[in-house]
Amino acid sequence: MGILISYDISSEYKIVKQELKKKGYKDQFISDNTVYYLPNKTLWHDKETLTPKKALKDLHDIIQMQNLTTSPKIEVIRVFAVSFPLSSWAAIQGTQPTL
Repeated sequence: MGILISYDISSEYKIVKQELKKKGYKDQFISDNTVYYLPNKTLWHDKETLTPKKALKDLHDIIQMQNLTTSPKIEVIRVFAVSFPLSSWAAIQGTQPTL
């Protein structure tokens, strides 16, 4: 199973995304030598033991750490995390997103 997390936050998108990527989250899929990019604030993780609840905690912990040094504070607007079978997905390739 994989975990997909999509979030809207008030600021510091790049920093939060970079920190999630350090935890193993990815912003793209690669299949048949083709790269499929996810939307800007959507990431996925393929760790078998990760749950949607843990993905929410990862995001929350990163924002808490950033808020120690960020002003104004980062606010979470909405978050959605879901598990999905890694063998069952569909996508349109698109281009690499920019923030």
